[in-house]
Amino acid sequence: MRYRPIWSVLLIVSVLFLPACAQQGDSTSNNLLADFYGASTPDETVAAIDDLVDANLNAENLATLLREGMAYSADVPLGWTVYEFEGADGRTRPYHVYVPTNYDPAKSYTLLFDLHGAVSSLAQPAEYL
Repeated sequence: MRYRPIWSVLLIVSVLFLPACAQQGDSTSNNLLADFYGASTPDETVAAIDDLVDANLNAENLATLLREGMAYSADVPLGWTVYEFEGADGRTRPYHVYVPTNYDPAKSYTLLFDLHGAVSSLAQPAEYL
């Protein structure tokens, strides 16, 4: 989502100006951050930021959680999976996601997009295939 970097910066700036309050439970922080990371629209992102600010969480702990980033699940479909999305024209379009069979959520992976219709270049990213 192209709005996420903007909202992430706003969230970090907001966190820096939060008063240092009594430490609250990690589950509250984690749930609020999960809502922020899981937001799929600008409105959901703004609401998640508002919830984080309203919670008056300890700024240092929240900053630490933000630096650690999102926790990824090991419980995901492995191999090829076909999903669909609805385009602006109302038509449903499939897309394919491949998760390596030895997937480890603690490891970083290269993300490769292969877009249909991008045939104007004969160069193929062979090193990723």
